[in-house]
Amino acid sequence: MSTRTRRKKKLIIWYVTIGIFMLIVLAFTAFLAVKAAGKNSLKNRAVTASPLTSSAMLDTETGGDGEGLISRNGVKYRFNENLYTILCMGIDAKGTTITDKAELGEGSQSDANFLLVLDSENKKISVLAIPRDTMTDIDVCDVFGQYYNTVEAQLALQYAYGDGGTGSCQEMEKAVSNLLYNLPIHAYVSVDLNAIPVVNDAVGGVTVEVLEDINAGGYSMKKGETVTLKGKQARVYVQERDTNVDYSAHSRLMRQKQYLTVFMKQAMSKTKEDITLPLTIYNSLTEYMITDITASEITYLATVAMGCSFSEDNFYVVPGEQQKGYIYEEYRVDEDALYDLMLEIFYVPVQ
Repeated sequence: MSTRTRRKKKLIIWYVTIGIFMLIVLAFTAFLAVKAAGKNSLKNRAVTASPLTSSAMLDTETGGDGEGLISRNGVKYRFNENLYTILCMGIDAKGTTITDKAELGEGSQSDANFLLVLDSENKKISVLAIPRDTMTDIDVCDVFGQYYNTVEAQLALQYAYGDGGTGSCQEMEKAVSNLLYNLPIHAYVSVDLNAIPVVNDAVGGVTVEVLEDINAGGYSMKKGETVTLKGKQARVYVQERDTNVDYSAHSRLMRQKQYLTVFMKQAMSKTKEDITLPLTIYNSLTEYMITDITASEITYLATVAMGCSFSEDNFYVVPGEQQKGYIYEEYRVDEDALYDLMLEIFYVPVQ
């Protein structure tokens, strides 16, 4: 090989190396730009007012810096503004798709409701489960989609009394915020429960110790056995319940809590191996999902989540008691216990 040929070959290798390096730099720069855009977008949604300050349960004190402080049992608290709250709703879609319309009050209900809390200050993730039968104020719209009246009813019905789409999500966001003393909610995502197999298999399946006997959808699972849920079996485990058994919604919620705890740990572990996983799942849910979260926001939230810890100790349920109502079951919130839980999750003690 001549000297000229060797030089030419080295020059080609050099150009290829520079080209690859430039592609990596551009890709990383694009990622940072998307992440920054997502952060700014979420910050613009933030509401910094302390949600508990308007409550009649306690007085509000004002600190020397002008910020509202909450005093409870001799301890002062400030609202943690370094939180991102996302309302996640599992919809039992009665039509072909999640957005199919139905008669007012007869549409899909929100059977699973979880508030995901990313705490970038304390580096932890919390989940607050809100039982579907939680009795709270919900808004009823007329056939034209206009506000008609506010009634006390099960939270799950709020979705059905909306438009079946974005309007239902916004009404649910409002109802949950009101239930939690006007807590600011940054974003929402409602997912057709038919999507469970998609997200379940995206993390390689979820292994659980079955909490109760389940025979449905062609699957039989016995209490106490260890099962790695795959495909439609995951949906059966998360969604099915015997409506002829009293308080079956609560036992199902315990299964959902168990499943989500394992799923989230596994998803976080997989994301550390592949940072694009959340965006991949996001894109795969397009036909099953209604959300106001953008691709750039999901990218930023994924990076925040990777820096946080999560354990079963950070999985909470709105405190209350399941009761037999006049017709349907009702979950009555323990307001005093909920107030203390709000301080634990969303506030920081002030020395």
